[in-house]
Amino acid sequence: MKKIIKKAGMLLLCLDLPLYAVTAVTQDSVGWMGGISQQSSQSGTSQSWQVYFKKEYQNQWGFNLSYLNEGHFNNDFRDGVSLQGEWFSQCIWDEDLGFDVGVGPYLYFNTTDPNNNVGQYENQHGLALNTSFNATLYRFDPLLLNVSLSRIQTTGNNNTNMLMMGVSWDLDRPLNLLHLLPLANLGQQEVIAAYGRGMVDGRPVAFSPSYSMSYHYLVNTLFTVSVSYLNEGDNDLTHRQGINFMGWLQHSFYKGRLTFAGGVGPYFYKDTEHPNQHIAGIIGLATSYQITNHWLGRFEWDRVATNNNTDSDLYWLGVGYRF
Repeated sequence: MKKIIKKAGMLLLCLDLPLYAVTAVTQDSVGWMGGISQQSSQSGTSQSWQVYFKKEYQNQWGFNLSYLNEGHFNNDFRDGVSLQGEWFSQCIWDEDLGFDVGVGPYLYFNTTDPNNNVGQYENQHGLALNTSFNATLYRFDPLLLNVSLSRIQTTGNNNTNMLMMGVSWDLDRPLNLLHLLPLANLGQQEVIAAYGRGMVDGRPVAFSPSYSMSYHYLVNTLFTVSVSYLNEGDNDLTHRQGINFMGWLQHSFYKGRLTFAGGVGPYFYKDTEHPNQHIAGIIGLATSYQITNHWLGRFEWDRVATNNNTDSDLYWLGVGYRF
């Protein structure tokens, strides 16, 4: 499990490096894409999708951080988090159409049933290479239209090709309709209460109610640390609760109101269904909106990575107080 935490930590640390390299930032965007996927080891296709945050520097290079779901194949349900460096070509068609190439590591989580649907699931974790060729239509800015052809290359023969289309939003365009006023005297501490649903990956089990309480300390505008109590609920396969510690890289927009963040850390827990297991890794993506100087709303997705084949997804909606 230390390897998973280390791999995810390196992924997020790489995300922070370009922020200090140059100061002339041309565009930030957040988007969604969906399409079809095909694995080299299987016949047929599936549906793939991703959500992502992209930062461009001087229309020449940048990076994107994304959650990627490769689809559901026979005994193979792989998804994960990817960080790509991107290189942009000069725009054509009156600068309305641009192209870029992205390459970077992909931290994946794969749920398999190696015994062909007998219910003995396994969770596999690892790193692969994510390469993509992308086209963006800027004509309707701040709404951007995107097409992507990408390939996940693993060390084995279980590789995936994906063709996806979608839309993204230019976060640097002001939202004049909202008449946003700058937030004043924001504190460096947050307390967040959240309620949500959790599920063990790959199992035909209903979502279980879950809840959490967390404390966040904003070290600076880009980095936050947190400690949280989690109760994942009882879904007949696990009954896990415990404490996690996470480091978060984040970026805010719209005068500090909208924030996107990615985090990773260890999770120390007690599970009545698996009493001999006590530590896992956890990786999360989150977005929050600062409603007033003190009150905020937050959505968060967490993936718990275990070594006993009980990986889980947690989806949270929370309310926080900043001081």
